[in-house]
Amino acid sequence: MNTVTQIDASGRLVIPKKLRKRYGLESGQRVHLVPGDEGVTLVPERSQRRFIKRGPILTIDTGAGTAPLEIFDVSHLREDHLEEKIDENRHR
Repeated sequence: MNTVTQIDASGRLVIPKKLRKRYGLESGQRVHLVPGDEGVTLVPERSQRRFIKRGPILTIDTGAGTAPLEIFDVSHLREDHLEEKIDENRHR
């Protein structure tokens, strides 16, 4: 998804609702701006996420309450877990 937005005179940038929802960005949340060769990457500050079962619903605890589990969240956590395992195997 390629989205274009505009920086206002005060330096503020509006992140479209669809992207905020997809990546779990909330009002007042702290973000890191990471400079790179091609531009700036926005990285949300998050506490360690963990799975919690609430009755029949599997949720992710983000440290800011619980939210329903989404496919994106599972994929992201799975990728992180696999990368950690690969790194562990390399150091053995």
